[in-house]
Amino acid sequence: MVRDLSKVNDFYKGLGFGEMGSDRFVGLDRQYHGAPSNYEMDLGRWKWGDVPFEWIQSRIAPNVYDDYLKAHGEGLHHLAVNVGDLDKAEALFRSKGVEVLQSGAWDIKGSRGRFAYIEPQG
Repeated sequence: MVRDLSKVNDFYKGLGFGEMGSDRFVGLDRQYHGAPSNYEMDLGRWKWGDVPFEWIQSRIAPNVYDDYLKAHGEGLHHLAVNVGDLDKAEALFRSKGVEVLQSGAWDIKGSRGRFAYIEPQG
């Protein structure tokens, strides 16, 4: 999570990593705490070797990104894990009392998918 994607780009570009690719994410089927939402964010992307990195700047809140920045400041927000069936994974977590904080889908430049953020307490 970052407050200013352009500053992150300039920093890493200055280290020789090149220009960060970025997109405005509007998304489809956006939900925040189980209710329809209109959150938006800018996504900055790099891939170092086989590892993709993503920097997110909140544009329209409320969303989990803005919540994180208010509570913790800039930093690591999440690790992504691919699952075969997102509906089944969400149902499993809900059955264990774990809330789906935010979810959505994308269909951008030939890439399609869905995501969900959970926050297990432990």
